[in-house]
Amino acid sequence: MYADKDYIIGLRHEIHEYPEIGFDLPKTIAVVKRELDKLGIEHTEKYGESSVVGIINPDKKHFTIGIRADMDALLIEEKTDLPKEQNVATEVCITMLIISVR
Repeated sequence: MYADKDYIIGLRHEIHEYPEIGFDLPKTIAVVKRELDKLGIEHTEKYGESSVVGIINPDKKHFTIGIRADMDALLIEEKTDLPKEQNVATEVCITMLIISVR
């Protein structure tokens, strides 16, 4: 499935809009689960606090590939006049991970 530029930018901005710290990630987890649901990818939160694990090709019992992304925001003190869109943080990691499963 092709991910267009507007989708990628929109997803990154959505995640960036509400930075969540540590293990308190309800909005971020909801976005990740929503995107996995759109793709028809089974997922679970049973493997760790504030984690979402997508399960692709569950019939392949002896073959596993793991990819991951940090989901909590980094506390960054901005010392420039750049707009927030110039601050690259974990929302890029999450967006790239979702794009990779598409």
